[in-house]
Amino acid sequence: MYSHFHITGKMSYLLLSALLLTSSFVSISSRLHHSSVIILGQKLHANSTMTKNLQMRLEKGVEQVFNVENCTCIIMSGGAATDTDKDTDINTDTNTNTNTNTDNDKKPNIVDFFCGAGGLSLGFFQAGYKIAFANDIEKVCIETYKYNHPWVNDKKIVHGNIKEVLKDLKNLINVDIDVVAGGPPCQGFSSANQQRIINDPRNTLYKDFLLAIKNIGPKVILMENVRGMLPYADQVLEDIRSISYNKNGKHYSYDVKFRLLSSEDFGVAQKRIRLFFIGIRKDISCEKKTTPDMIFDDAIKISSTFNKYTLGDALSYIKPLDAPRIKNQTEIDHETTGKKVDINSYI
Repeated sequence: MYSHFHITGKMSYLLLSALLLTSSFVSISSRLHHSSVIILGQKLHANSTMTKNLQMRLEKGVEQVFNVENCTCIIMSGGAATDTDKDTDINTDTNTNTNTNTDNDKKPNIVDFFCGAGGLSLGFFQAGYKIAFANDIEKVCIETYKYNHPWVNDKKIVHGNIKEVLKDLKNLINVDIDVVAGGPPCQGFSSANQQRIINDPRNTLYKDFLLAIKNIGPKVILMENVRGMLPYADQVLEDIRSISYNKNGKHYSYDVKFRLLSSEDFGVAQKRIRLFFIGIRKDISCEKKTTPDMIFDDAIKISSTFNKYTLGDALSYIKPLDAPRIKNQTEIDHETTGKKVDINSYI
């Protein structure tokens, strides 16, 4: 029925604190010809500020908005936002009636390397950050990222190798960056590997990520990786602490800590343990009287207020379907056996 269809999703969580607001979101982008469906982890009414802003800024690209339990589904046509529209972030605060460029300019800026489908970016956006730049080497990730983040200027979502991005950073990023985030692939994890991970030729992307931090000079660093990196966490601390640079006549370096965090503790119906590193530039740490350990402690404290969910909870609002009795019917839409895309009226 639909010649071009893909559905991708990414669930992510962020650290909840004064600097980094932890949240759990599911973002799914489904492309139907020239239309897409965005599912946001926030229930909004048809006359909400976000809906109105979407309608205004996407040049009538919003065809329909409807709520499913605690999510809002926004169907967008191929009428994409102009670059000017996308330069102004959409305000998702339903209690705010205005969204000015002045307010947008005050938002802290984030760069998301190895951005994937945009889970980390979405969490930061929901926390009030502006996506200044995003990069991934996988084309399908970039396409999905654009559908998941229609408010971000396409020119700021770059497909390519981080090595090439580093060569053109000054042209690609022309604003001060508050946060650099990313989860660089790091494959030299063998327990038999006796060399430092930064020197392992398989970990060039990790090394490039550190170089990006040095060249950009953000106030805060957020790095996440699989828990298999834990035996090498102290090496990562040393590597990030060794980053130093001069900017505007001042010398800068970072205070860094790490913790293991599980998504199930942050309201996600999935047990996914990840290793997080938070680095704060020392001048900011001193000015704000904030340390990475304080941020982690706040995040863990706040996580205790989140409800625990299971897979059954996550799937409880999907209407029941019958298995097809005829072979090779997976591409056939049917009321009782399911459709590739459907509005869940079951609830």
